[in-house]
Amino acid sequence: MLENRSISCNNFIKMIANTLFSDWLIDELHEKGVSKQRIAEKAGIPSWRIRRILDGKARPGSRCCKKLAQALDVPVRTVLTAAGLYHGAKTLQQENVDILPLFQNIADTSIEGLIRFA
Repeated sequence: MLENRSISCNNFIKMIANTLFSDWLIDELHEKGVSKQRIAEKAGIPSWRIRRILDGKARPGSRCCKKLAQALDVPVRTVLTAAGLYHGAKTLQQENVDILPLFQNIADTSIEGLIRFA
């Protein structure tokens, strides 16, 4: 439980970023009617890695994004932007990521309260 452990601000920011990408990927899979297993096979990414990404425990690097883009038949820039790795034209998701540094000035105990509230 979060009440029993402290979470650093950097870890909180990573959790938010991972969740944003995870939500985006889940939406893409639903929209295209593709299963976790199928996207793993099609992209050549181990299924355990896809599970960690979908669970919000990991975010892909640029090579993984390129493989996912090809497997999903979407532009690489789209996947890189969703993963927070492309900082060109702003998207709604990127604007959300831009607010994350504001959390760096919040005490860890306040962050735990925000997480419980969410």
